[in-house]
Amino acid sequence: MFPSIRFGLLFALLSLWLLPAYAQWQVQDGTGQTVTLKQPLRKVVSLAPHTTELLYSAGAGSKIVGVTQESDYPQPILNLPKVGAYNQINVEQIIALKPDLVVAWQDGGQQRLIEHLKQLGIAVFVSNPVSLLSISDEIHALGILNSTPNIAKQNTYPFRQLVLAQQKQTYPNRISSAFLVSLQPIYAISNRSFLGQLLQTCGADNVFGNLSMPAVPINHEALLQQQTEIVFVSGEQNLSQWQQLYAHSRKRPEIHIIQADLRPSLRIKSSLEQMCLIIESKRRKRH
Repeated sequence: MFPSIRFGLLFALLSLWLLPAYAQWQVQDGTGQTVTLKQPLRKVVSLAPHTTELLYSAGAGSKIVGVTQESDYPQPILNLPKVGAYNQINVEQIIALKPDLVVAWQDGGQQRLIEHLKQLGIAVFVSNPVSLLSISDEIHALGILNSTPNIAKQNTYPFRQLVLAQQKQTYPNRISSAFLVSLQPIYAISNRSFLGQLLQTCGADNVFGNLSMPAVPINHEALLQQQTEIVFVSGEQNLSQWQQLYAHSRKRPEIHIIQADLRPSLRIKSSLEQMCLIIESKRRKRH
């Protein structure tokens, strides 16, 4: 056999051997972009609190070497190096940690940073959980990159089953609802947010569902114009302040504070369960 032919065959065989290795560490991130690792994941930096939780759920918690100052769960990450606040990331600190992967957040104002890291040759997975099921999808993708897809599948299974079961339900008796965040200013959550999907999944209609952004500031007058039966607010808010806000409403809604965590992580399962119970209770009271 001629040397050139022998070399060509050898190169082809090596290429075929390498393809599966690359393929097993290639996924699409939350924005649909392809992320590829050329070797097993050893070190990862997380640039948002929820992405830290997603990595743990994917089985990659032990690989995290850096987080943002806002990351506070789970407990083992509290002593990890901080690479800045979510909108003030220190690129030099990230580079010094020599990560194989950085997990960023689409809505965290990090687009320029993401492009810069890619230009430096660092793989970046961009999280963009706009729906409840996309939370588990991102965990699965991170599990593939970490060579722990079975762990990711096992951890997401109860959450995914709950969401799918709720979404299969039919609710002819709909409840008008809203999800509000902060008082000054008041932000209404639309159906473009995973928080808005909590309402839909529980069989409620979001009165602010058609807003153009995931969260939109809204004035007091516009708020009171809506005929809302149930209003959910995040756990850090004061119930009496919200009740006072609706004091002059023609029909005062029930106001419920959701104490559970509201990040797009598996811990939101408890929020979903809590909200569905409240909405179902309201539905039954109509009969």
